[in-house]
Amino acid sequence: MNLRIWKMLKERIVMGKGFKKLMAMAAVSAMTLTTLAGCGSDDGGKSNGGGDTLKWGVNYEQSGTAATYGTSHVEGIKLAVKEINAAGGVDVGGTKKKIELEIKDNKTDDTEMPQVYNTLVEDGNTVILGPAISSLTKQAFSMAEESKIPTISASATDDMATFKADGKTVQSYGYKICYSDSFQGNAVAKAAMDKGFKKVIVYADNSSDYAKGLTKVFTTKFKELGGTIVGTENYQKGDKDFTSILTKIKNKDFNAIFVPGYYEEASQIIKQARENGIDKPILGPDGFDSPKLKEVAGAKALNNVYFTTHFSLKENNDKISNFLKAYKDEYGKEPDTFAALGYDLAYFVKAATEKAGTDDPEKVNTAIAEYKDFTGVTGTFSMDKDHTPIKSIKLVSLKDGEQASVENVDVTK
Repeated sequence: MNLRIWKMLKERIVMGKGFKKLMAMAAVSAMTLTTLAGCGSDDGGKSNGGGDTLKWGVNYEQSGTAATYGTSHVEGIKLAVKEINAAGGVDVGGTKKKIELEIKDNKTDDTEMPQVYNTLVEDGNTVILGPAISSLTKQAFSMAEESKIPTISASATDDMATFKADGKTVQSYGYKICYSDSFQGNAVAKAAMDKGFKKVIVYADNSSDYAKGLTKVFTTKFKELGGTIVGTENYQKGDKDFTSILTKIKNKDFNAIFVPGYYEEASQIIKQARENGIDKPILGPDGFDSPKLKEVAGAKALNNVYFTTHFSLKENNDKISNFLKAYKDEYGKEPDTFAALGYDLAYFVKAATEKAGTDDPEKVNTAIAEYKDFTGVTGTFSMDKDHTPIKSIKLVSLKDGEQASVENVDVTK
C-alpha cells in the first residue's frame, strides 16, 4: 500500500493536483509503517515474521486465450491449500501457519501480467505461483530477478523458460515443475515409431514458440529414429477453417498427423479432418489436454488420437484416487492435467517451505532449487540445475473422447 501511495504522490506532484491531501495520506502511511516495523523481522518486509499466515501470490490466466489452462491451475491450487489449511497449515520451523492466497488474473496479456506481478510483490507475497504459458512465464521470471521472490510455473514447457536472454544463464528465482518441450517432442517421436507410424505429416501452429519448439524437436528426433516427414503444413493461432490444407494432404501416403499446438485449433483440425474422411491417427502435445477438445471436436472424432501429458485419469494409486475424489467433491467435475499440476505446485511449495524452516524468500528459494524426490499426483521429481524437474512423461490415447489408456514413454531407449 505504501508504495502505491508514493507512486500516486509522485504523479500528483507532477500534475500539481491534490498535493496536500496526498501528503497527509503519506504521513499517515509512514506513521503506520514506523509503528509496524517494531513488530516485524528485519528482512526487508518480505517475510511474514512471527505472523500466523503465509502469503502466496497466484498469477494466472483466468481470462483471455489461455483461460482454460489458468483456471484449472487455480482450481488445483485452491483445493490443495484448502486441504493444507484444514490439516493445520504449513510447518514453518515448528510453527503451523495457514496459507493466504492472493489470486490475480493476468488476462493472458503481456501488458497486464507485469502489473499483476508487481502488485503481488508489493502486497508482500513471499512466493508467486504462475503464470501458465511460457511467454508470460519468461516475463515473470525476469521480474523475479529484481523482486528476489521465488516464482514457479507448473506448465511453462518452453526449454528456455528458466533461462535469461543469453540462453545460458539460469534465472535465479524462476522454476517450473513440468517437463520441457524438447522432452515431450522426443516422446511423441518415440511413441510414433513404437506404434509403427513411420510416415508423418506435421501440421503446426507457426505463431507460437511452444509449437515451433515442438516441431523442431519432433522432426529432428523422428528422422533420427528412421521416420519420414511426408510434409509440413502451418496454421496461425485463431484460424478456424483448415479444410484446404486437409484436402491437400488427404491423399498423401502417411501413417499419422502430428499437430503441435493448443486445443483451440487442434479441436477444429481433428473435427474437420474426420469430416473430410481422414481417419489416420492424430498425435499431439500436452496442449491437447483440455475438456474443450471434446466439446469442440465431438466425441466421435476423438478416436485414434494420442497426446503427451503429466497426468492421466487412468492411473491408479492412493494419492491420485484421493485427489480425484476431492476435486470432484469440490468442483463437480473431473480434473484435467493443469488442475493436477496446480495441485502439485501448491504441495511442492509447502514441502520446500517446510524444508527451509522459514518463509524467508531467499531461504525458500534455496530449498526449491535443492529439492529432491517430491511425490505428487503428476509423479515424482527432483529439481535439476536448470530449475526444471526430472520426471516421467505419459502418452494418453482417446476413445470416443475419453481417455482409454495411458503408457509411460521411455525416451532413453
